[in-house]
Amino acid sequence: MLRLLLFICFFTVNTDSKSYRLAYGFEKGQKIKYEFKGRHQARLVSIEDIRSADERMEGHYEDEILGINSDLQAEVQRHLVVKRRWHNGSEVEIDDFSAKGIKYKYLLDSSLGKVKVFNSDTFNSEDLMEMVVSFPKTAVEIGESWSKTYHYSLGIGGKKSRKVKGRYRLKAVRGNIARIEGKFKSKLPLDKRTDHAGKLQFDVVFYFNMRKGMVERGSFKKILRYDSRSNLAREFFRQAKQAGEQLRLGYTLKISQSFERVKDEF
Repeated sequence: MLRLLLFICFFTVNTDSKSYRLAYGFEKGQKIKYEFKGRHQARLVSIEDIRSADERMEGHYEDEILGINSDLQAEVQRHLVVKRRWHNGSEVEIDDFSAKGIKYKYLLDSSLGKVKVFNSDTFNSEDLMEMVVSFPKTAVEIGESWSKTYHYSLGIGGKKSRKVKGRYRLKAVRGNIARIEGKFKSKLPLDKRTDHAGKLQFDVVFYFNMRKGMVERGSFKKILRYDSRSNLAREFFRQAKQAGEQLRLGYTLKISQSFERVKDEF
């Protein structure tokens, strides 16, 4: 009797769970516009001084579906425009290049996300900074996760780029909107030439409209730390800590961005 009750309880719990199919939807001629805000904060600490920069920008980008190929992938043209920019708190004039914007084309797969970027040395489909959330091919339940690997181009250290591994997770569903969170990390090993090492952390949140097959809004935060591990750096940190400051010799970069779809007029 007890076994029968346990079986009934287990069956009831399983039937109450619900799975969701996540996939992009698109049709030829469709246009989707997003407004974005971004911020880059960089700091370089050396023995001599501390140098920092704070850049903020606002703008919009529009994706237009040009066509759908034989693999049922959408050919998309993105037009990115920076409308306002600030440097260390002061607004600066937008140059003609930024005002006109940048256009490039890419392929969007219904599950894999951005799979190819055409004729561009600037944009790369596997670049972490070009992240478009990918989905598993099967339906997922709330709490389930799936893995993804990106690459991040470095202007420091011995390697030009590194793999950044992590997982997306379906955190919640409200109506047609799925909240998807992603967490990605990578260690930057010690470079013997410079005595520097560090880590990269990248956290993202997407709100995905399952009925329309599009992202409604999202945000991401990236932190890159690349510190000196020399004896001099250890002594510098010890003295700074005694003075009540958390300073390390090295480089820190923080990037944050948020974006939201401009709602249809009708």
